Amino acid sequence: MSWIRPEARETLMTWREVGFGVILMAIGVNWTISGTGLAPILGAVIAVIGAAVAFVGWRRVQLPKGGGGPGIVEVDERRIAYLSGHGGGALSVEALVRVEVETSPSGRLIWRFRDDEGQVLNIPSDATGAEELLDALVSLPGLNYDQAAQAVRAERTDRFLIWQKDRRALH
Repeated sequence: MSWIRPEARETLMTWREVGFGVILMAIGVNWTISGTGLAPILGAVIAVIGAAVAFVGWRRVQLPKGGGGPGIVEVDERRIAYLSGHGGGALSVEALVRVEVETSPSGRLIWRFRDDEGQVLNIPSDATGAEELLDALVSLPGLNYDQAAQAVRAERTDRFLIWQKDRRALH
């Protein structure tokens, strides 16, 4: 794909999951409407899967992309590690009790993770590999994607609660 401009390639790669989901939905709807026998049932299943893929892709598009900022994020076996010359650390997703995103007028976002031992890990959203953070958090019950998307659009300094462990489970 060297014949495609780098900016266009980056845009296509950003939206590829949404596009794939929409194509699956279109195929599924077509089979559902025009098919006979088992094709409408299979088409409905494909359309639902396509809608789910497009929805997840849309959520990802709304969140900040990593790269160019200080440090490197590594997610390995449900462990989040941030490596930076200005500090860093690592913590387990299972030990998390709170996840927040702090915004600033400059548009920079900071992910703030707090674990059950009180350790706080701050990760800039533009750190290399930061886009993997949401994938690491997807298993947290009640994760608030809408708050994360609001944080991306915020124009003032604020903190957005993305997830907090059920307080009853803390005791």
